[in-house]
Amino acid sequence: MIEVLLSSIEPGHLLDGKVLGHAGLAVIQAAIWIGVGLAANHFHFRLPLGQFIAIGSLPLVGFFALLGYLLFASPFVASGAVIPDLESASNVQGTIMMLPFASMIFVPPAISNPDGLVATIGTLFPITSPFVIMVRMGITTIPAAELAAAAILLVLSQLVVGRAAAGCSEPAC
Repeated sequence: MIEVLLSSIEPGHLLDGKVLGHAGLAVIQAAIWIGVGLAANHFHFRLPLGQFIAIGSLPLVGFFALLGYLLFASPFVASGAVIPDLESASNVQGTIMMLPFASMIFVPPAISNPDGLVATIGTLFPITSPFVIMVRMGITTIPAAELAAAAILLVLSQLVVGRAAAGCSEPAC
């Protein structure tokens, strides 16, 4: 049954299904952790969370977090599809894992000068934009044009990386 399924599906659709399936699991896990945390706060800690969380910015944070997840998930899924053994997997996964940590280069300048050039570059660079945007949103108001440009660049980058990870050369893939 698996052979029939794999022979009838395009590589791009298979990769998209794997990435979206893992994204769904991540959302469920995050919802459980948030639910447990909110319940613990309600029954035990009683912290005024409304003072610490900008509720209005949560949809935008979720949007960029999801786009960042999709951007980083494609190389992980692609590497997992071609790696023959566990030893090789740890080497390749370690290299790919460095990509999300590239954001740490932009965090200190973004905190010290959230409207500066380095923070703006970190916001527009797709590999670092999800994390840098979240840091900057907690400190300052990011211009709408900059957020739109970052979102467009991140979506385009995810499409390119996703297609490359699936080994697709034609747009229909």
